[in-house]
Amino acid sequence: MRFLLSRHLAQFVAIYDKGSLRAASEVLNVSQPALSKSLSQFEMLLDVKLFDRTGGRLNPTPFADILRTKANIILKEAEITTREIEKIKQNYYKPLTGSAGPVWLSEILPDVLPSLYHQFPGLNIGIKLESADVAIPKVLNGDSDMYFGLIPAGELAHGLSAIPLLNLESMLFARRSHPIHALPANERAASLCDYPWSAFGIWEGAINISMKENLQRKGIPFSGFTYGIESLLGLARIGQQTDHIIMSVDAVSETFAQYDLIPVEAISLNQTFSSGMVCRTSLTDFEPVNYLLEALRTRYNQP
Repeated sequence: MRFLLSRHLAQFVAIYDKGSLRAASEVLNVSQPALSKSLSQFEMLLDVKLFDRTGGRLNPTPFADILRTKANIILKEAEITTREIEKIKQNYYKPLTGSAGPVWLSEILPDVLPSLYHQFPGLNIGIKLESADVAIPKVLNGDSDMYFGLIPAGELAHGLSAIPLLNLESMLFARRSHPIHALPANERAASLCDYPWSAFGIWEGAINISMKENLQRKGIPFSGFTYGIESLLGLARIGQQTDHIIMSVDAVSETFAQYDLIPVEAISLNQTFSSGMVCRTSLTDFEPVNYLLEALRTRYNQP
């Protein structure tokens, strides 16, 4: 309809200015019968008569006079609008789907997604909470476009690319009034397992095993997590309201501090996890993805 109106309006201007179909058809490089038919369509569309036909000439009606005074403005606005639409279309992409681990979903992506959407206003990415062992097979099968979170050790399946972006260090947190903080530093490690532990629920698999092995090497018995919570807020509230030891990563330290959770000092887990994006290799050539990766590297000072 936009194209139809613009074409009809431009033809109307030529007919009005030239005073005849023959002269206007020569200027527009269209046949006179085709131009006459187009004029009739335009009059039907507007439901008014634009010209009176007298002796081979077309005399404008009052409707035509009003339309002519506005025509240049309308055509100019149509041109500007078309350019704006084309600009948006250039930045419009099919919706992307993805998933992320809890730290990425709660802490990292919210820092960079607004600038991505500002740069690519037609872009839409739907990201939900999922663990790597669930999300990465979906990326491989084409059911998802990307995953943000802990990058699995070992080689990925053919067709997938892993882009490390930052390292996350495991840390233990407890509320400021927790008894563990009152103990002498050399007694805290031995007392850790006197309290229940909680962590992100989707970490219970490989990280649970890794944590158990790590603590056993330090001579600390560890039977597993009491709760697995798939919410940063939920995990923070458990730590805030109970004596649970909360295992998370350094990236959430500032958020946890808002809930009066502080690191358990003198306890070093010495566990660092590579974290970043896993996607189909073909997606690494996608301009918005490159922009997002660069924004993440800049935000977290990665080369």
